Amino acid sequence: AVCNDPAASVAAAAKLPLAAAAEKLRLCIVRLGQERDFAVAADFAPLLARVKAQFNAGGTDAGGDVEMAVHSTGRIFSFIPEGQDWFFDAFWAAPGVADLLLREDLLTPDARRRKAAFPLGMPDCDAARGMDEWHQAEYEAIEDAEEEASYGDATDAGAYKFSFLLFH
Repeated sequence: AVCNDPAASVAAAAKLPLAAAAEKLRLCIVRLGQERDFAVAADFAPLLARVKAQFNAGGTDAGGDVEMAVHSTGRIFSFIPEGQDWFFDAFWAAPGVADLLLREDLLTPDARRRKAAFPLGMPDCDAARGMDEWHQAEYEAIEDAEEEASYGDATDAGAYKFSFLLFH
């Protein structure tokens, strides 16, 4: 099978709102896995890039449905049966996918800030007391932002952002 025109896929994905891009991404991955529809491969990278751009711009929904949908889509990869290597080969061979997943920064803005300030990982609260003034202020700001966002709460939208890519 021949894949769709990558340029047309990029143009189409750029116009989609976040929820529509997330749903189309899910449908493309399902079509590849269940129907071996290789034509949808050209849509993977543009849709992933669109979702990333929307998340980075603060695009989300109040209930976290989009983040949960994207996270669930990524979990599809965990349930590919043994011996179905063609699925992964097709996904990685799709135009732009390898470049996007291996070269792009797929972190959320909050995670990017945390990584910039603490490249070796967030220190615990005891270590924070011994930091210089700038790092201590950055540590407190990150901790406050995470507390405000209630990370780890099952209903929190932020907990699902890009964890599907980082986990899988």
